[in-house]
Amino acid sequence: MTDAPSRVQLSRAHGWRKPPNTTVVARPTRWGNPYRVVVCGHSADDGSPRFAGRHDWEVNYPSHATRREAAERAVSCFREKFAAGLITRCCPGDLHQLRGRNLACWCPLDQPCHADVLLELANPTTPTPEAAP
Repeated sequence: MTDAPSRVQLSRAHGWRKPPNTTVVARPTRWGNPYRVVVCGHSADDGSPRFAGRHDWEVNYPSHATRREAAERAVSCFREKFAAGLITRCCPGDLHQLRGRNLACWCPLDQPCHADVLLELANPTTPTPEAAP
């Protein structure tokens, strides 16, 4: 039995190597999420950073109080546009190229990431047939 593919966080640490059977899906690869999380300013109330996103083609989305909320929005935008075939660098018909492979991105493993969407779509679970009555 083989392990299910998983997400890997890329690293520039000395000695780090990409694990075998891993495809990089970070920007600027064809699988990269064009929706990125950026600091867009600071809260007027307490000076804490506000996070938003910017599409590679300068389409902004609203600010969020936490980086996690902004990352969730970026992943949601990616999922919606990818499913609709509006991400021109890759399309749902190409997902077979990722099937069974680990996917690597720079996103922290405890944060939402578009690689999770790609893992889910490239490796759908096979429903078990119901027992006949």
